[in-house]
Amino acid sequence: SENTALFARRVLASYREKVKSGVESSDDTLIKLLENSGAFATEAEKIAEITGLISGGFHTTGNSIGFTLLELAKNPKIIEDYRDNIKGTSNVYDWAKSDCIQRIVREGLRMHPVTSHIWRVLDKDIHTKSTGMSTKKASSHIVIPKGSIIVVCFPSVHRSSEHYNHPDTFDPSRWINPSKEAMDAFMPFAL
Repeated sequence: SENTALFARRVLASYREKVKSGVESSDDTLIKLLENSGAFATEAEKIAEITGLISGGFHTTGNSIGFTLLELAKNPKIIEDYRDNIKGTSNVYDWAKSDCIQRIVREGLRMHPVTSHIWRVLDKDIHTKSTGMSTKKASSHIVIPKGSIIVVCFPSVHRSSEHYNHPDTFDPSRWINPSKEAMDAFMPFAL
């Protein structure tokens, strides 16, 4: 949006002011890397990149947290298990690293992926597995030719009983010893 682009211009201007006055951070920040990379030919390209980072980071993070909290609110037993898991741990960083919270986040992303779908152009022919739905007129598998545009719909994959038992149930324990199929099907961000 126009407001986000204006904010991006201010962020870049603020960074440049800090550099001029000698108070630039020695850490590699995204703005510092963007400003010094040489990958952007124009100011407009830098602003567009910053705008994308702001928009993408805000919406994806907020939605992921919001949906995971909603699932936890509907499943108080999971919250109790998490509290039992971190009992006696006083350091917030240890809480965040606990296996229990990692499973909760993973399950939240499985149930409510960051994006709904992604488009790809195939760089090779893809031979699908048999669906068991073959007839005399159809083969037991399909070949999708190189150059085809495909769409992967993450919610359909993540909610498939082919990959997950009780796929519509919020169950972080499914990630304790997940199957290879479950891990291969888990695509919360992109391919």
